Amino acid sequence: MRRILTSESVNIGHPDKTCDVIADAFLDEALKQDKNSQMAVECAIKDDKLFIYGEATTKAKIDYDTIAKNILKDIGYKNEFKIIKEISEQSPDINQAVVKTKLCANDQGICFGYATNETKEFMPLPILLAHKLMKQYEIFRQSNSTKYFADAKCQVSVAYENDKPVEISTVLVSCSHNKDLPHQEIEKDIWKNVVDVVLKEYKSISK
Repeated sequence: MRRILTSESVNIGHPDKTCDVIADAFLDEALKQDKNSQMAVECAIKDDKLFIYGEATTKAKIDYDTIAKNILKDIGYKNEFKIIKEISEQSPDINQAVVKTKLCANDQGICFGYATNETKEFMPLPILLAHKLMKQYEIFRQSNSTKYFADAKCQVSVAYENDKPVEISTVLVSCSHNKDLPHQEIEKDIWKNVVDVVLKEYKSISK
């Protein structure tokens, strides 16, 4: 039976990923100063605004603005962001569930994933290719930073027959770029410097 499996990956400059990196840095700084820190601080980006919000119980003195600005600069954002913060102490109800001598849970979540022998990395081929494409895009972008920017994502679809990957049916790369770049140049650059570089290892199933 033939089926299509599709996966997506985002580059470090994609707002979702950027916000994750910033929030992780807040946690790292809190734990560095206070190993008992309890952090539930998140971020969101909209246009030129960075929202920092959530709950924190920690003795650490965290310079949220400086940490966020340094990460945005390192990623490649050149515009100035207005930072809006709303952080309070962790609610007693959540704290009561977290601070215990025995392991317990105070939240729920659903995860999807599995190990497979279809790749040497033991990852499903679509998500592996998507991650590799974004990694290669970032390498290419860093040497072409006036033309291509950090916000990017890709989607890979792989056809399976009898649970074996037989064809890479679709590769889609979306990236932010200099507005003066013609579409043909973008397509040529991305295909030559990103897609071809990654897919040459998978010639037997790529178009």
